[in-house]
Amino acid sequence: MSTPTLTDSITFPHTCTATGTTLVVRISNPSPQTVIAVTYGGLPLIGVESQTGSGAMVVETWVLVQAPVGTADVVVTMSGPTSLIVEAESTPEPWDVTVGKPYATAGTGGMMPLMFRRRRRTGGK
Repeated sequence: MSTPTLTDSITFPHTCTATGTTLVVRISNPSPQTVIAVTYGGLPLIGVESQTGSGAMVVETWVLVQAPVGTADVVVTMSGPTSLIVEAESTPEPWDVTVGKPYATAGTGGMMPLMFRRRRRTGGK
């Protein structure tokens, strides 16, 4: 059995293939360390949700609406060394986003709750 490597940041490439893409990054973190920032090609993502699951596992969701087309690095920066599970996905579907009032979550520095809903297609599509 291997021991996970602790790190305070992780970088990996991700490709957004269509105009209007929403990039969603989910970070699962089993430690008391918190996510400081998430970027895609240097553009900041917005933290929209933080949930504590069983065993004190914290799962945070960060988004970038209208992510640029192409391949760029996703960089997740933590407040200190931890082991992470990070996933990124992008969808070419158009999204409406409503920004709510900021709320403070332990150590996250005021994430913005966003409400996402898929736009309904018109014209029989």
